[in-house]
Amino acid sequence: WQGGAFTADFSADPDESAHYVTGLMVHDFLLHFPWPGPMAFAQDYYDHYPKVALGHWPPVFYMAEAAWGLVFSSGRWSMLVLNALFAALLALTLFEVLQRRTGAVLAAGAALVLLSLPLLQTYLQRVMPELLVALLMLWAALAFASFMRGGRTRPALLFGFLAMAAIMTKPNGIALALLPPIAIVLGWRWDLLRRPGLWLSGLPTLLVCVPWYWLTLDLIQRGYAAPNHAGNALLQFPLRNAGYLFAMLGALLSILAAIGVGARLLDRRQPGRPDPGVLCLAALLLATWIFISFIVPLGERRHLLPAAAPGVAFAALVLAAIAERLTAWYSRYPWLAGALMA
Repeated sequence: WQGGAFTADFSADPDESAHYVTGLMVHDFLLHFPWPGPMAFAQDYYDHYPKVALGHWPPVFYMAEAAWGLVFSSGRWSMLVLNALFAALLALTLFEVLQRRTGAVLAAGAALVLLSLPLLQTYLQRVMPELLVALLMLWAALAFASFMRGGRTRPALLFGFLAMAAIMTKPNGIALALLPPIAIVLGWRWDLLRRPGLWLSGLPTLLVCVPWYWLTLDLIQRGYAAPNHAGNALLQFPLRNAGYLFAMLGALLSILAAIGVGARLLDRRQPGRPDPGVLCLAALLLATWIFISFIVPLGERRHLLPAAAPGVAFAALVLAAIAERLTAWYSRYPWLAGALMA
């Protein structure tokens, strides 16, 4: 409301109007029962509202918009409430991850910090799939952490389904293909290669995502402007995206997060067995950065949103470690806890 989001048109981002109109098309199609031919309906809809982009982008976000609109409303205010729900679930998930590691107060503070990040606030005010894909990628990382703890097939398949949902929300979700190898290497968990669940986790992606992307490849290629400076892309995009990551978190959080990643991954008090949850958060952060820096070079800040929750989590873990070392001081100087939180 303060930012004027409820009264703005769909022009804050070049893609925003297309994301809204495509979701509206799916919503209207579902209301036209008995359903007409999907392609004929889409072509007629495009004649009236030439911002339909289904095919260039996959369908999960539009299905979420349509389902939400059927229950509530398909108006702008309703879609912004849906966005707020995704952000709330992202913050709640971060709280649940942290509370048993840092305590509830620091975990709640981290969740509020996540919600207050300017980049997240920006996309909270726009009808776009950034927050949904960030949420699904975080859930997928936590599902893989559960698989790493016990080696069971069920959490591995859950990771596969969540990865499929993320990829079918936005191509950025393909970064999750990097998460298992990064987590296995960082955790030195070669034993997982012998687990059937690891290989079965790829089935949902193979059965759903690969056919969809193959059928829509022409639409995707026509809408993607490949960088014309490939010669120096190997240097330009990694450095640019590292700078964006630093700017997204801010100087203090970035420094704390970097310390947290290094300290947690280099902690050998339990050789070969770092905390799988922390390990997968680090793998998610690295996978996001590697994917948009080397595999599909992209130079927009919004593509780093899936790294926001892991970055804040590592900053909170460092603060918790500092708090442990200052415990003896708390009885003499109670204000220290408040100062640390601030």
